[in-house]
Amino acid sequence: MLRAAQDAAAKDGMRAAVHAYMDAVDALVVEKRIAQAQSVMIDLLKAQEKKKGLFARTDKNPLGPDRVIVGLKFAVISHIAPPTEEALDQLGYLALDFPDETTIRRANADALRQSGYAADAIDEYRYCAVASPDDADAHQRIADLYVGIGRPDDAAGYLIRALQLYGRHGDYGQLAGHAESLLELRPASLGDLIELLSTAPGEALIGRVNMLDELAHRVTHAAILDSDQKAKARDQLQVLYERLLLVDAGNEDALHALARLKADAAPVEQAQRKPEPAAPKAPEPAVEPVATKTLEPAAVPVAQAQPLPEPTAPKAVEPAAPTAPESGAVETVRRQPAATNALAAYTRRKAKELFDAGDFQGAVMCYERLLRTGPDIETLEGALACYIGMARLQEAARVGVELVNEKADAGDLEGALATVDQIVSVAPDANFAERRMELLVALGRPEVVGR
Repeated sequence: MLRAAQDAAAKDGMRAAVHAYMDAVDALVVEKRIAQAQSVMIDLLKAQEKKKGLFARTDKNPLGPDRVIVGLKFAVISHIAPPTEEALDQLGYLALDFPDETTIRRANADALRQSGYAADAIDEYRYCAVASPDDADAHQRIADLYVGIGRPDDAAGYLIRALQLYGRHGDYGQLAGHAESLLELRPASLGDLIELLSTAPGEALIGRVNMLDELAHRVTHAAILDSDQKAKARDQLQVLYERLLLVDAGNEDALHALARLKADAAPVEQAQRKPEPAAPKAPEPAVEPVATKTLEPAAVPVAQAQPLPEPTAPKAVEPAAPTAPESGAVETVRRQPAATNALAAYTRRKAKELFDAGDFQGAVMCYERLLRTGPDIETLEGALACYIGMARLQEAARVGVELVNEKADAGDLEGALATVDQIVSVAPDANFAERRMELLVALGRPEVVGR
């Protein structure tokens, strides 16, 4: 088909052969010859021919108004494969030539993002977001790019808008998938996020138990919501767990999380829900009979015979009654470390999933969050692997020093030595020579040191 298009162009001109070329491009795409298809369209878009002008002959593209047809086709196909430098240049030219074509501008934004041109990609996506205000993906990608260049406040605004649009469109999979990113950027949006998720069907929550657990943990332990907001958020999360269990009844993690959420209501919240109906009823029936009965027998023995021990015994018991809520408060405090450990386990599990999926940036953010509460060998090993995977060798060396020290302190000298060798293998300039000799001596291998 490509040969037929070329023959038609030679006979009648390129403009007359545009549709034949487009059919040839479709055939190349079906055959998965994407690079050749792009090359054919780039040749069309860059083609020049001499046109006689008023004063001289000038070079012009022979496609005329049909050039936009080729440009739109090129924009669509550019998403199939990673952009080459030539394809990136051509999309830039098309965006300048056809600034109102959102398809071309969006393809240009995607190509810039994939090629690492964050600032230029943000400009293109912002145009797309204005031209198509319901495009949730455009807002979400702007948020990702702002995070990448260190502007979290700007990122949070666009991410909130993206999540609102995902919810409006019923795309709860995307909404749930990006929910945790909003918690990282703007923790105070916890209540709003749960509100957005509150209408999600159970099918959209399959595989999202960890995310729901994170929300439940923050509702219970983070000082973000007031008591009324906590009660509402807790009820909404219970409904979400129940919907998930309707479509995934064997999900033991969800069953345990739902039971924990129901049992973990804070005593303060329970007290604030009950006092208004209970307070007026308690004094009326209970106070008058107790007052008349205790005053008459108690007043007589206290006035006449103070040495008697019997009246003092009930008075000692009465103050002991309020100690029940105090013991309950102690139990609540004791639960907090367990909840923190659960959150750490969740974060570590999420980090491993991201690492296994090749998302080193997402994984290292989780490991760094864990390291803020103190170093441990497993977390340091995960962070080191991420930094090496991203070729961030200075940070790898910094974390490596901590990991070597932790292993040495734990008595794992062989492991510490292996970590030193691992770092030196990827960062030969790292200054670990002295530490390595110390470890070899401690292991009783001075002959190796002598070499």
